Amino acid sequence: MRKILVAYDESLAARRQLERAVELAKAFDAKVIVTSVAPVLHGGARGPGSLDPVDPPAHHEDELREAHAYFTEHGVDAELVPAVGDLPQPS
Repeated sequence: MRKILVAYDESLAARRQLERAVELAKAFDAKVIVTSVAPVLHGGARGPGSLDPVDPPAHHEDELREAHAYFTEHGVDAELVPAVGDLPQPS
């Protein structure tokens, strides 16, 4: 295992992912990449592709800083990758 990708959103499940990623990164000397995706709106008043004002990219950057602090506290280096994009819609 060379790379571990963690999608982080401050949920309890995501927090457990951070814990597990620390364990795996240390066990396999793996690189950790953390992302948090700010959603875009489709078909809203502003037109397709506008950013969600309730869930802006700045909030996701804060989430990434929180995750980075967690990894740093546990002696694991993590690369932060902020993103903006579509979230899967339930079927």
